[in-house]
Amino acid sequence: MDISERHQSLQPKFTRNRWIMRLQKSQGFPAFWMILLLRLLPFVPSGVINLAAALSKTSILIFFVATSIGKMPALLIEAYSVNQVLKASNEGKIFLVLLLLIMAFLYYVKRNKNTDL
Repeated sequence: MDISERHQSLQPKFTRNRWIMRLQKSQGFPAFWMILLLRLLPFVPSGVINLAAALSKTSILIFFVATSIGKMPALLIEAYSVNQVLKASNEGKIFLVLLLLIMAFLYYVKRNKNTDL
């Protein structure tokens, strides 16, 4: 195993993603669009985008504007969801709390079952 292979095996897996690698090499307008599109995808962790942008040649202004625009849809959905929960009847709120408690209990049971093995 030569040095380049060894270096590549030490890198976190997400840094080898083609979009993250492209973002690291981009700057200017292409970097703006890549950050914006990555922010719109709900399954891409924000920390990964932040790290890739920090390691790239992207300016702070481009990163800030693209991030601000890209986070707006998620922010609006979250605000709408919270508003609907606050408007819900007492029975609806009790149902949501019970549902969360059941989910937390099932997670706790599953986690403890896996540690016993």
